[in-house]
Amino acid sequence: MKNWLLIALILTIIGGGASMLANAKKPKYETPVYTVKNSTASFEVRQYKPLVIAEVTTVGERKEAINEGFMILAGYIFGKNDKEVKLPMTTPVGQYGLSEDKDNDQWVTEFIMPKGYTKETLPKPTNTNIRFIDLPASTWAVFQFSGNPTTAELKKRSDDLKAALKATGMPTVMAGIPVCYAFYNPPFTPWFLRRNEVMIRVNP
Repeated sequence: MKNWLLIALILTIIGGGASMLANAKKPKYETPVYTVKNSTASFEVRQYKPLVIAEVTTVGERKEAINEGFMILAGYIFGKNDKEVKLPMTTPVGQYGLSEDKDNDQWVTEFIMPKGYTKETLPKPTNTNIRFIDLPASTWAVFQFSGNPTTAELKKRSDDLKAALKATGMPTVMAGIPVCYAFYNPPFTPWFLRRNEVMIRVNP
């Protein structure tokens, strides 16, 4: 009897984990559609359509900066705008540093605006530090991974992706554009179910 109880408990745990994994894979928020142009063992090359992005710059350690930036942008889409309207949440939340120096303390946090909006039709934010960017159709080399990465790990993932791109020689990296980090999940998501990405802009 004890063995049967143990087996039942294990099956329940496995079943719960499978259900959690299935739910984690279901897209809960609007996410940009892309076309995979090429893939290797180290990265895939994605083609994105034009996007409108809201972004804000904050200062401090990376995690503190993204938390502050997230709250500012979340305030905007939750009604802190001239029309006091709520906009749908989207994923991923993007972040990049204004310098690749190890002592960089200026970070940009980004929200992708929902489909159907332009810079002209979006409500104006009450926080004047928020700005809107028209990102034209773009191509990115992307490495996707799970976990709850530290700043050091993100830097290593970035360096590894750059090395992989250099080794293949194709596609070529666009100069002057910082590496972007993309985060898809709420903070309460278990580490092994999280989706993170390191993205480098490349020539089409």
